[in-house]
Amino acid sequence: RGGRLIVLADGERAGAMGYREVSEAHGIVGGEALAIHPGFRGRGIGIEATRLFQRYLLVELGFHRLEVACYGFNERAIAHAERAGYVREGVKRKAYLRHGEWQDAVQFALLREELEQP
Repeated sequence: RGGRLIVLADGERAGAMGYREVSEAHGIVGGEALAIHPGFRGRGIGIEATRLFQRYLLVELGFHRLEVACYGFNERAIAHAERAGYVREGVKRKAYLRHGEWQDAVQFALLREELEQP
């Protein structure tokens, strides 16, 4: 199970995000590829979309745990994850080969009971 969601702002496509089920037995879902078009950045759209995404997966679809990861050098993505309420769980060392070099991944997760109340 998985899917892609379109982020809309001002009636236009502002970005996209995806998810995939990691473990049905344990209620774990993985968030994938949040992308906001440069023309929409800096307006809080990414944070708002992420919080709606979290609520959709953890409340509406009933998953227990939402996991995300980003490159260790991507300070913007790390700051976004922390602002959105994800809890940093660790670093997966040299997890991804990118442009011929191994890169660390910073691992984050959010549990249903950790969601901010609306």
